[in-house]
Amino acid sequence: METSKRLRILYVEDDALIREATLPVLERFALEVFSAQNGEEALKFFREKRPNIIITDIRMPVMDGLAMARLIKTESPYVPIIFVSAHNDTDQLMEAIDLGADAFLVKPFSLQKLREILRKFDRYIAEQEETKRSQRLLEEYKKAVDASAILSISDLSGNIIFANEKLCEITGYTREELLGHPHSMFRHPDTPKEVFERLWSTILEGKIWKGMLKNRKKNGEPYYVDATVVPLMDENNQITQFLGLCYEITSLIRAQNALRVALKRAEEADRVKGVFLANMSHEMRTPLNGIIGFGRLLLEENLNQEQREYVEIIDKSGEHLLGIINDILDLSKIESGKFELESLPMKLSEELRAVADFCEVKAREKGVKLLCLFKEIEGLIIQGDVMRLKQVTANLLGNAIKFTPEGGEVRLGVEVLEEREEAIALDFSVSDTGIGIAPEYLEKIFRPFEQAESSTARNYGGTGLGLSISQELVRLMGGEMRCQSEEGKGSRFSFTLTLPKAKGLTQAEREIPKEAFLMARCWWRRTILPIKSLFASF
Repeated sequence: METSKRLRILYVEDDALIREATLPVLERFALEVFSAQNGEEALKFFREKRPNIIITDIRMPVMDGLAMARLIKTESPYVPIIFVSAHNDTDQLMEAIDLGADAFLVKPFSLQKLREILRKFDRYIAEQEETKRSQRLLEEYKKAVDASAILSISDLSGNIIFANEKLCEITGYTREELLGHPHSMFRHPDTPKEVFERLWSTILEGKIWKGMLKNRKKNGEPYYVDATVVPLMDENNQITQFLGLCYEITSLIRAQNALRVALKRAEEADRVKGVFLANMSHEMRTPLNGIIGFGRLLLEENLNQEQREYVEIIDKSGEHLLGIINDILDLSKIESGKFELESLPMKLSEELRAVADFCEVKAREKGVKLLCLFKEIEGLIIQGDVMRLKQVTANLLGNAIKFTPEGGEVRLGVEVLEEREEAIALDFSVSDTGIGIAPEYLEKIFRPFEQAESSTARNYGGTGLGLSISQELVRLMGGEMRCQSEEGKGSRFSFTLTLPKAKGLTQAEREIPKEAFLMARCWWRRTILPIKSLFASF
């Protein structure tokens, strides 16, 4: 037997020669060995060193082995005590048996006998330590469960035979009030009886039941639990008891109920918002269109230079304000999910060229060169929302021209990525040689009412809605807006759309004069209304 990592032996022997001769032998088998020459000294060692096995002579001065063993067994009944005695100590051996002696060695004892006894108690002590370790773990598990979970055990009739502290804490009952009473004492009248019928049907088949229950406390207050009921089986696979493990979820249920109420209120607010937007769309746009329309009628009159400048200011301010109103209303519709796209056939190159022609006026005023690079799509007719596609393109071109200094260049391009019989994938891009965007601002430029820097609005104007609306429109059309930019060198905004092909324009569209067709279909049609419509509003 090798030295044990567990045995801590207290050896008690009054004969110094025997003690000194035996100690080296014991040290071969133990982790530690302590020695004492009488029971009184041994008792002191025991209380200080806490050995886990004692080997003691019976006959000793001051305090004999029997008296010592009696005191030790009173304090620590599970500590093994091995008595060593001569052949003629029959009376003492009988008394030792009455005290609960664990083993005997007869003087002189052999090394083999000592090894066998120590091996036996080494296994015993190992089992004891494992048992204590398991008990400690069990206690820790119990504390963890008691701190968070409601735990109960019921008999086959549903009567409670065990309840942990958490169950008492949650329900308000004492353990004495719970034991022996059925679980139905917690049943809330709101819980349908069919729930409990399914519960009992499941567990009586030996299956685990899981579900949510609304219960009632001692004071009548309701509470909710996420419950699991497990049938406990014996060795013959027969159900003996039921284990209930529950977690209180009252706060979660209340939060969910509050969320449902909030959602209902939000939906109602959204409905009211939709009605408000519909009314405001008319109430705000109609007078502004009147101001713009009659302002342009005045421009056709014989005005002096000062009067013409004043009317032009009215016209530009009206257009600017109407553009802001349109952007805000568009964003509100997109956010509320009420924005609908049209699907009409269009000659893509003509529609984009119309946008470019409109934006080129502003580009020439700034001394910026505007290039159109989409020969690849000449003659292509696709199906989609032409007005919104042109709105996105115009927003991107307008921004590019705005942020490009004199002598710079803006490019509008369309590239065919993939063409199939029924659809075509196109990459739209607007690039410029303008001021560019710093990397830390790239993410925020697509947020509503935000621009790259606070100074941008002061220096260049704008509400910060154009890119946000454009991105949402592109998403609604099935694409995603991208931006590549280098501060001081320029930016490139692009998006990819897969659009169905159309066989051609409708007959009605063919019969519309080109100028009127462009005006009716163009993104800025919301700004300039026909004069007859303006008169009809008054």
